[in-house]
Amino acid sequence: MADTLLSLASLLNAEVEGDGSIVISGVAGLDNAKPGDILFAEDARSLKLAEATLASAVIVGDKLGDCAKPAIRHAHPKYAFAVVLRHLYPPRAPQAFVHPTASIAQSAKIGNDVSIGANVVIDAHTSIGDCTMIDAGCVIGENVTMGRECWLRANVTIYHDCILGNQVSIHSGSVIGGDGFGYVMHKGKHEKLLQVGNVVIGDDVEIGCNTCVDRASFGGSTVIGSGCRIDNLVQIGHNANLGPGTILVSQVGIAGSVKMGQYCIIAGQAGVANGAEMGDQIMVAAQSGVTSNRKWKSGQKLGGSPAYDLSEWLRSCTIHPKLPDMAKEFQKLKKEVEELKKLLKERAD
Repeated sequence: MADTLLSLASLLNAEVEGDGSIVISGVAGLDNAKPGDILFAEDARSLKLAEATLASAVIVGDKLGDCAKPAIRHAHPKYAFAVVLRHLYPPRAPQAFVHPTASIAQSAKIGNDVSIGANVVIDAHTSIGDCTMIDAGCVIGENVTMGRECWLRANVTIYHDCILGNQVSIHSGSVIGGDGFGYVMHKGKHEKLLQVGNVVIGDDVEIGCNTCVDRASFGGSTVIGSGCRIDNLVQIGHNANLGPGTILVSQVGIAGSVKMGQYCIIAGQAGVANGAEMGDQIMVAAQSGVTSNRKWKSGQKLGGSPAYDLSEWLRSCTIHPKLPDMAKEFQKLKKEVEELKKLLKERAD
């Protein structure tokens, strides 16, 4: 959809600078903007680049200088851009629809205005909240509870007994409630430990494609707190507990029984070891490994494997490329010391 710059500014409770009557039909980045597009600039450099594009308007930070294009001035331009993006590209609206190929148990409870796509399976005693959308090929197990305004993209699987809050969005290929990895060796055989807990997901959670959240093992729940954002290809182990607002970036691995506070950020390919306890607002750098040999305090920034203070790890990273030359220098100095020791001994004799 399209709208005027003035209308977009009103949506943001912001002021327009320049011609507010121009029509905005899309959004863009600095490298692909065209007439009718709007983009955002957070600093002087990006503002200069934005002014040189074909974009019709710019959302600029409130502390930046004048803009050569029509502009909306906002204290948080990237957030304002996100709001405009949702306005110009509204999501698909839920509607009451059940595809004839869907298989729904008689005991399942389906709310109002629920959309159920082709080949969906909904098992017995499951409850689906109002205005939820379930795309083609999803499988929802027995005794699952889903809140209102959820959206399961194609081929999502929700195992039995799991609980999803309101406005939970899960992208294609993800599995919620699969068995955790639990075995015991006995007489040369790996005996499976049954996984009998469930997964509980709070409100306003988004989970990317091909992510797996394991069910709790011996009762209890694997918990994903409200407001969490989980990227593609993430593994969350049994009985983990993620605090509200936590972000897990692609290919992160969270082992079993990890306890994580609120608003933590775990960057790509990082891992958190079994049983680790982490406070609030901890940041972990990409490809780091957080161990369980200590309790990690709120606000810490960690890097490396095993992880330690980020600033110290970054300093050590600057040394790593120099290690070969330092080793050569060490061997040279070692040889010189040995020669000096030999000379001193000869003189003493």
